[in-house]
Amino acid sequence: MQKKRGMEGKFNVRVFINKPKSAMEGEEPSGQVQARVRWKSNEVTFTCGCYANPSKWNSAGQCAINKTLHRHMGMPSTAHSINILISNTLNAINKSFTRFYIDNIIPTKEQLKDAVISELCIDEISARERKKKAGLRNIPLNENSSIYEYFDLFLQEGLKIDFWSDDMVEKVSALINHFKAIDPDEKLRPKDITIDKMNEFQASLVSKGLRNSTTSKWIKNAKWFLRFCKKKGAGVSQSVIDFNCTLKDVKDKEVIFLTWDEFNTIHDFVIPEGRKCLEIVRDMFIFSCTTGLRYSDIQALKSTNIINDTIHVVTEKTDHFLMINLNRFSREIIEKYRQFPPGGGKAMVTVSNQKCNEHIKEICKLAGIDAPVTIAYRIGNKTYKFMKPKHEVISFHSGRRTFVSLALKLGATPEEVKRITGHHSYAMMQRYIAQDEEQRKHATAVFDIKSERDVLMGVINQLTNQELRELIKTHNDLHYK
Repeated sequence: MQKKRGMEGKFNVRVFINKPKSAMEGEEPSGQVQARVRWKSNEVTFTCGCYANPSKWNSAGQCAINKTLHRHMGMPSTAHSINILISNTLNAINKSFTRFYIDNIIPTKEQLKDAVISELCIDEISARERKKKAGLRNIPLNENSSIYEYFDLFLQEGLKIDFWSDDMVEKVSALINHFKAIDPDEKLRPKDITIDKMNEFQASLVSKGLRNSTTSKWIKNAKWFLRFCKKKGAGVSQSVIDFNCTLKDVKDKEVIFLTWDEFNTIHDFVIPEGRKCLEIVRDMFIFSCTTGLRYSDIQALKSTNIINDTIHVVTEKTDHFLMINLNRFSREIIEKYRQFPPGGGKAMVTVSNQKCNEHIKEICKLAGIDAPVTIAYRIGNKTYKFMKPKHEVISFHSGRRTFVSLALKLGATPEEVKRITGHHSYAMMQRYIAQDEEQRKHATAVFDIKSERDVLMGVINQLTNQELRELIKTHNDLHYK
């Protein structure tokens, strides 16, 4: 087992179509999609589990051309499904190399094969579990079908058409469990759900100790599912679709972000020896603080997304196209990884979102980011408030909030910031805006400044011309001395 220093374990991946083989009559020959990995003097090729037609393949982008239909021995595959399989393979390769990188190991061919296959097997097992959860029933549905039969179809279409992730499946599965709390006999039909039933659903969520903000989200998810039922002819009334959560939430909650001094403390903090993962997370977090990008966009960022010192990216969450100029902080990180590319065309080394949230708390604790933060929320009609040190409540998404807060404080206009973050309106961006103590003081100190200026102007108006000339002369003598 070889050891490596720094970032010497770079690798390259190329996705291509292997030699096309014979095809059915009237059909273009297709080839197996493969990913070839090279590092040091090693080379390993992985199959991506799909076939593609050469005429519908983007060689430069190493993917199937968008909205094309490919055929292999009569079996059709969409470009989207092919590219999902390619992405899964590349993610498995990237995850494997990241683990080796953190452990300072240059893998052998066998080690990489085992690591990637292990990652792919986990994904395959997860996919099977999702299908198992979906039930994959093929039952004709009508107004008398239960919400659980509609739920099976909802989950099945989400898996097959929208390629839902494990997280999405878990969220939707939790939704149906919340419905079961108000329907112990599991006989509830979509058309049986009335305004009274929605109020019962809301009360059930509150009784579980969920915060009002969380209850509101579950009601929105329930309406999303019920809209699906309505489209399928389940007889859901429009009044139910229009139902809104009646619970109040705490207004003007304290926004968790870093002040300018705290940001510089994190940036300059010396990561403990042997904690490479903390260094990676700190780089990712600083990049978010200085570009406003979400975790998903940083994780997917490619070297090809950076052109002439500008990030060109289509956001994962909203599909917005954004152009973000690099500054000295973000450029410093890009250059660091440009010298020793992490492989797979990625712009920087990344770790999972869960690890990012865990490690950024640890980094802030080690760096002494412990300013008290007020946590406030409501459950039903009760309000709860308590204090916690900032390092306990900070998350990776706080980087995006830090960008908005600091950019505005440092002189950027709201419109400029809005264009970078991709928010539709200033109102949407407001929840990310926070004021530190200095800004709050300035907001009220402007009255003192104005009144003091008025007093001074009153004194000046009472001076004689000779006294005013002497005052100006004294000022000039002191200024140019």
